[in-house]
Amino acid sequence: MPKKTTAAAPELTAESIPATESPPADLKIGVRINEVRTGQDNIRAMASVVLNDAFVIKGVRIISGERGLFASMPAQRGQNGKYYEICHPITKEFAT
Repeated sequence: MPKKTTAAAPELTAESIPATESPPADLKIGVRINEVRTGQDNIRAMASVVLNDAFVIKGVRIISGERGLFASMPAQRGQNGKYYEICHPITKEFAT
């Protein structure tokens, strides 16, 4: 089995990620690169995003596509074959 290689992750901030719309000024966005991949597949990195210290999105994939890099939102397939969301609130206040 080939050994997985990792590299140092560049500093990512909300300002360094291009967006089609600007987020609200009071929205706090935290991005953590969990793993950088240099293998043969088109997945370049795995990341987590935290919104306002209240909502976490895990399993975001940074994909190298025909038109450059893009973020792919997470999904998980259950035993029944259906896909389920991985995004969830991390504070009681945000869940209600």
